[in-house]
Amino acid sequence: MKKILSYLAAFHLLIFLTACPPLPKGIKSFSASQMRAAPNERIDLTWTYEEGSTITRQILYLHRFSFYGIQKDSIILERSTRTANFNYAGAVSVQLVAFEEENDTRYSAILEVKSERPQFMNATLRSSSPALPYMGYKKNQSGALEETVNIDFTNYIAFYNNSGIANPQNPREIAIDDIVSAFEPGNSNIFRGITREQNNGTFTLLQGPMFPLNVAGNIDGGASNLIIYGGAIVYGYTETKNYKSDDGETIFYNNTDEPQPVFIAIPCMYFPIISQINITDIQLGNTLQGLITASALYNSVSLFGSGNTGVTSVQVNDFQSSAPTVSGEIKGAQAIFPRGTDVQSSIVVDIDAIRFNMDLVADNALFNYLSQPQNR
Repeated sequence: MKKILSYLAAFHLLIFLTACPPLPKGIKSFSASQMRAAPNERIDLTWTYEEGSTITRQILYLHRFSFYGIQKDSIILERSTRTANFNYAGAVSVQLVAFEEENDTRYSAILEVKSERPQFMNATLRSSSPALPYMGYKKNQSGALEETVNIDFTNYIAFYNNSGIANPQNPREIAIDDIVSAFEPGNSNIFRGITREQNNGTFTLLQGPMFPLNVAGNIDGGASNLIIYGGAIVYGYTETKNYKSDDGETIFYNNTDEPQPVFIAIPCMYFPIISQINITDIQLGNTLQGLITASALYNSVSLFGSGNTGVTSVQVNDFQSSAPTVSGEIKGAQAIFPRGTDVQSSIVVDIDAIRFNMDLVADNALFNYLSQPQNR
């Protein structure tokens, strides 16, 4: 009888084990004490793992965006550690990477701590080829990329040519002086502006800051004396989770890819006497891929295609004050990168919307502005 009972117990246990899916493994929670901060504020991090996870090692990475790409600092953690902290020094993507002893499985989650500044820049993009350029499109459960992405830029600034504003009709004066002097050609990927495709299908950025972008054969058409710029760190992910922090919800992204730097830049012509601002181009790209797409350079009809259905509303505010700003909204533009002579193989990114409100800084004061911790 005892044997029969033990057999029945084993049988029921087998049914139970086969009927219930295995417990999930990986990162269960990852939160920060606050999600917006001022310079030197302390940020406390906490995290937990799913039941059954056997973590052998773990590392924290602090990814910060710069004109040179991504700067990464690492913090090596003890195996049993579940808390850490750092002092805020500018917008940062905090990545927790953990390894499990079985097959050395890797888990990764990322959360973003941003500046407490009320200003912003965000964009909604669509592409039928989201891998080129990759702008942070989410992955579905099968690993394929979705074709729409919303980017909340963590770094943004508008800057103008101090001498070019005075005489915007003279293209020879239209040069963003401080960018060229502060970021030497060959070092600053963000401001190269034009892509060349290699024979092997990869892309490379041409050397040297390329702003202002001049339309081929028409130097006046591409001249610009003001640039609206936003940069962000993006990464593929399959899941988002929310946890409470001191100043609201912590949103962390689970099962993430390695971070990549992306940007949008909008060269403009500004006429302060008549308070008019005209967009001369829209550029976006992923500098890690070496791929930048532009609007005006490859589309001489309009930034918004032959249908000219785009809508823009851009204005400079309080230009004569000590703290001018630029704000606006752009809808319905396109960025195009032609691959060879085949129009069908062109890379097209639909720019559904770009919205922004940010400081406007003279180019000869830009380096000092960016050196201030509160502006990062």
